[in-house]
Amino acid sequence: MSQPKQTSTKKKGTKKQPADWPVNNGPIDLALHDLPHESSTLECWNQNCHLATIQGRHFSLFASFTRTVIGKDEHTGEAIYMHSVSWALTDTDNQKYYPDSLADRADALVSNTTLQLEIDHNSFQKIQEGKYQLKLYNPGTGVGCELNFMPFVNPVLHGNNGLVTGTRGEELFYYFIPACEVNGTITLPGGESFDVEGCGWYDHRFGKPKTARAKKQQLSLNWFSIQLDNNWQITAYELYDTNNQPALFETHKPPAARWAILIDPGGNAATLHDFQLTPGETWTSARTFIAYPTQWRLTIPEYYTELDIHSPLPDQEVITVVDKPAFWQGRVQIKGNFGKRSVNGLGYVERS
Repeated sequence: MSQPKQTSTKKKGTKKQPADWPVNNGPIDLALHDLPHESSTLECWNQNCHLATIQGRHFSLFASFTRTVIGKDEHTGEAIYMHSVSWALTDTDNQKYYPDSLADRADALVSNTTLQLEIDHNSFQKIQEGKYQLKLYNPGTGVGCELNFMPFVNPVLHGNNGLVTGTRGEELFYYFIPACEVNGTITLPGGESFDVEGCGWYDHRFGKPKTARAKKQQLSLNWFSIQLDNNWQITAYELYDTNNQPALFETHKPPAARWAILIDPGGNAATLHDFQLTPGETWTSARTFIAYPTQWRLTIPEYYTELDIHSPLPDQEVITVVDKPAFWQGRVQIKGNFGKRSVNGLGYVERS
């Protein structure tokens, strides 16, 4: 199998990007770009991880911290933000899912000089060079965590050299760290606490205002993060329209807003457009009556890869006022063939 490399899709005539975005094709300075970006109207810091106790209990968790421009101060002209956090803990062995979502909290703290996000009882911050800390707590259920993320590899660019199209039609810059060592504690209802360790994923997305053409589109997202037992990672990002067909854009070559990124154990990445995501069995929510696929097949011909992806816990829906009425984001199990060899793995799927 050939060694992957970060491909370049830069075209002449590319629109000028905001001054506080990373330089085209340059390395990501995390000390700078982990911070909020003044030009961004939508910015997200996302984490997920798969954890185990020394006794062999298994958990998975995701979190997403978001700030969105909702207006401007009529006197100062400064942006007015809404802050939100959505997260959920999956207790794998007991088939329990504990979601939480908070929005428009007046007491949100977002630092512009260091990575420090605090929304109610939840925070994500950089505690020292190269290490992140995630703290979550839901007073209503007693579920929470305190976890440290230590990256194994350098940041990787998603999409076309970091540029992807968002579900609102806006252009986003998107980098991610697909291999992190994670350790800390998980707390369940009743105060039962567990020391855990495992593998994690961190990504950061920030976007500029959408165009008038994009405002007319109604788009949703299929997003996958996959960590395989051969130490490769895969992520797939695919926008689709109300007819469940790939969203097409005149500015994209190829026109579909879809990318698969493969990362080898050394952190080298390859960007591909030739892949297939085929949904299988679905689960329908009794709360929102939305049907979500809970089984997928991911096929990547160039890498002789066929992966079956499924969730043994179908109900991993998060009700939220941010992405109304809800989205599905949950732990999935993976098995199949990669480069003609059998592999297994764990991942997260988001279906919005």
